[in-house]
Amino acid sequence: MNIPWATPWLDDAEKKELVDAFDSTWLSMGPRTRRLEERMAAYIGSKHAIAVSNGTDALDLALKAMGVGPGDEVVVPAMTYIATVSAVLYQNARPVFADIEMDSYNLDAAAAGRQVTPKTKCILYIDYGGNPADHQGLRALSKKTGVPLLQDGAQSLGAEFKGERLCRQGVV
Repeated sequence: MNIPWATPWLDDAEKKELVDAFDSTWLSMGPRTRRLEERMAAYIGSKHAIAVSNGTDALDLALKAMGVGPGDEVVVPAMTYIATVSAVLYQNARPVFADIEMDSYNLDAAAAGRQVTPKTKCILYIDYGGNPADHQGLRALSKKTGVPLLQDGAQSLGAEFKGERLCRQGVV
């Protein structure tokens, strides 16, 4: 028996877009990428969106943009996808694990606060399985400590928190 983990749903519109991309010779970057970025920014209500090849690369670039480097610490949830920690390690920084909330499986803001030290450069969190994290608690922690938040929205694109689309709650 074969039970697929996920089966893509593709119709003639997707096939046409693929053929059009090949025919245009713009297989990366270019007008289609720009259109995707513009639509994504509008969709989540952000000023900008930048397309990259995958979520791990997005985290890597965001941490670089934040100046995370060797000797820095980044607070991460104790239960997360490997990319969260890998992106921190790419900076030669140290991931510091904080407990999660048992009801949501998201980073516990109070536990994260106990892990903040003078070496903490940011708090990197996810919305586990599309379930919104405690954004209010995390924002309050960021404001109290002065440590910026970085939200990994790979699992929450399309979800909402109190009427606001997710993927823009992190304060960078």
